[in-house]
Amino acid sequence: MIPLALYITLLTISIGVNVDDVGAGDALKTILESFAFVIILIGLKLMADQPTYDLIGKSIIIGAIVTSVVAIIQLGLEPYFMRIGDNRPAFGSVIRSNGIFSTEYFHSYFLIIAIVWVFTTVKNNLLKTGLIILFSIGVVTSFMRMSWIILALVLVTYLIFINKVALEKILFAGLAGLAMLLCVTIFYYQDIVNSAVVKDRLTDSVGGRKGYYGMVLDNIHKKPWLGYGGLKNEVYYINLLRITGDRDRATATTGSLHSGYFSSLFEYGVPAFVCFTLFVMLSAFYYSRSFHNNLYFVIPFLASIIFMIGNLTNTFLFLSYVSVLYAVHIGMGMGIHKIEETKVFHSKTEYLK
Repeated sequence: MIPLALYITLLTISIGVNVDDVGAGDALKTILESFAFVIILIGLKLMADQPTYDLIGKSIIIGAIVTSVVAIIQLGLEPYFMRIGDNRPAFGSVIRSNGIFSTEYFHSYFLIIAIVWVFTTVKNNLLKTGLIILFSIGVVTSFMRMSWIILALVLVTYLIFINKVALEKILFAGLAGLAMLLCVTIFYYQDIVNSAVVKDRLTDSVGGRKGYYGMVLDNIHKKPWLGYGGLKNEVYYINLLRITGDRDRATATTGSLHSGYFSSLFEYGVPAFVCFTLFVMLSAFYYSRSFHNNLYFVIPFLASIIFMIGNLTNTFLFLSYVSVLYAVHIGMGMGIHKIEETKVFHSKTEYLK
């Protein structure tokens, strides 16, 4: 919590110093969002009620079943079935599935969180396997490369390092999945090769965003301690207009720096970037040491991994969608820790009696 508190303090100071560029309205909004993030986290911690946490998990799983089924229908039968948001192309005439969400980002990250809950709370192996397969298909239908990478990392981390499944079984399952994927590509080869996914995504490595990241590294030395306070400033405008040629991007009306780490560096300075990075890494490290005592800690651990990896190429700060999921799960992890401490205290008290 100390790195988080320092990060919010530095953020508030940075915004105050740069308020003329940021604007009073946006400044107040960002500061309130940062405090709201903390309130969510602390609120879930103080709740310290495992039945309520279980109910949240069951609700997420039920929601994931619905959005997965809707996503499969959108991909295979009717692309506009229950669609309420984006209709971005995948390949050929196929549109990326959003499920019951407004974007494929929200849909896929929600499903990955649901997979974490299934791993941890569903005891029936047949049901567990069926749900994980269903949710994984739902993630694939999003055609979002980062969600595919995070899904693979979550599956491998859980199966090898937590559940201790033999590596050869993982390799066999991976090869079987790859074989099925290759069979599909045979029928849709030309569409896939000429698709937006291949041309704009799979062929565009992380280095494809080097223009944004390079801009941050080239300009942060001008304001290293407190940054620029936000994205509405002359430096951002001139450079994003040069990089993208899009005025909406340059004025920060749309888009972002596509990295939570680079965003914290550019907007709030080097010390704030260090504090943000420490907070994210330490939360993952803390829960990685705890799930050996209580399997429930796997949930906040893997939620931390999702948040940590996702921020590499997406900006998830405070009340963005994935940040709220992160705050909720970290808060629940702290609540479970509080419950564990209470149990230990009561057992010691009974022993002394």
